[in-house]
Amino acid sequence: MNNNLDIASAFRTPSVVIVADARPLLAFAVTDTPGALLREAQVQILDTVYFDLTKHLDQPEARTVVEWIRVNQAHKISIHATEVFEESRMLEKMLPDRRKRNDGDIAAKKLLDTHLRTSSLNAILLSDDSDVQNVVFTSAIRDNVFISSTSQMTKFFTSLSR
Repeated sequence: MNNNLDIASAFRTPSVVIVADARPLLAFAVTDTPGALLREAQVQILDTVYFDLTKHLDQPEARTVVEWIRVNQAHKISIHATEVFEESRMLEKMLPDRRKRNDGDIAAKKLLDTHLRTSSLNAILLSDDSDVQNVVFTSAIRDNVFISSTSQMTKFFTSLSR
């Protein structure tokens, strides 16, 4: 991970935002941050995150985010299928009482380790404020990867609108 790469620098060149947690998107639902995010980068939402969102459609913010994804999926947003999600669903059926893993973090790390290994794009890994320094993320992350918390991303887009 390049500690010198700030979020503004990451967005100056073509970038992809990888959403590793549903909580940032839920927080963004009450602001214009999702729209600003799409103006700046392609967005990849892990299937684990999308599944979490669809489990909570009784919450207005989740409905807003799922609709935002649906409207923009054809051109700026993709839902990235992961083996982690499939494995987790199988384990959930076989062992319903098992302790839930942090599947979004694991899936994001695998995506960064494989898909982005040869990419020249900057990757901005978006996670919840409380998870941003998670050990899963901080090991063996390339120089063109920036890890952003919800609050960092919100501050960045707020500064753009001034």
